[in-house]
Parts: sequence; C-alpha cells; structure tokens
Amino acid sequence: MAVMMTEQPARRRILVPIDLQGIGHGTLETLVHIARLLDRGLLGLMLEDIRLQQVADLPFTTEITLRGGRERSLLRDHLSQRHSLVSTDTRRLLNDLARRDRVELAFEHAAGSRLHTALERDGQTDIFFPARQRWQLVAATRPVAGKAIRRMGLVLAGTAQDE
Repeated sequence: MAVMMTEQPARRRILVPIDLQGIGHGTLETLVHIARLLDRGLLGLMLEDIRLQQVADLPFTTEITLRGGRERSLLRDHLSQRHSLVSTDTRRLLNDLARRDRVELAFEHAAGSRLHTALERDGQTDIFFPARQRWQLVAATRPVAGKAIRRMGLVLAGTAQDE
C-alpha cells in the first residue's frame, strides 16, 4: 500500500515594501488588521534604494531637510544610519502588532525601488502599498484616532481571483 503525501499549499501573504520613508503606526495597524481578517501572513520587504546610495556617493550632493529647510551634506554613512533606524523601528513595531493579532510575519531584504521590486515578485503574493505622506500636510495635520479612510485604491488583475 502506497501512502501519498500531499504538500499543504503555501499560505498566501501580503507583501509590504518598507523603504527609507518608513510607514506610520496607524498604517501598520491597518495592515495587520487586514491580514488577520483575510487570514493572510505578512512579508515585510526591507528595501535599500541603490540609486539614492549612488547619489550619496557623489562629492557634491546635499539635501534640504523638511524640518527647518536647512541644507546638509547627503553622506552614505548618514543614509545608512537612517535606513538602519527606520528598518529597525518598523520591524519592531510590525513584530509587536503581528504578535498581538497572531498574524504570521516574515522579512526579506532587497535592493530597488518599492514599486518595481514589489511588482516583480511572483503572482501569488498580494501587495500593500502604504500611501506616502505629503510632507506639506504632515506638520499641519495629525492623524485622528478612528478617522475614516477617505480614499483607497485597489489594483485588480482581471482574473477570477479578483472576486
């Protein structure tokens, strides 16, 4: 008598690209909540922007800070430190939220832009693109707890799975 073993299909995951811009606490809470409701795991894709690092290597590159509008040199070491800080903070927060809501969580590292790197993945992963905060509005408005989402975009593949 032959015993046939079948592999369990891999659990679908929601990929979230995490770059130097970071992701706000409320957005991460929403993402974990969506994953729990859809019975999906999460995959945090920690991204390094190679183009930005190449710019930081140039001897004449400066950046203008959003706070105070001051000019400072854009150095690779400073960029790496900021990336490490954002990655560590986002990873810690996402770990805490996923543990609290019992959502499976994994991380991977990649290099590239968030859009292209996320979309180049296999078709079995859902993708959550957190909205970018417009810097002009960050100082003027603070998020209010329980505020409704005014606009949401959804990209569908045009297949039966979209239903």
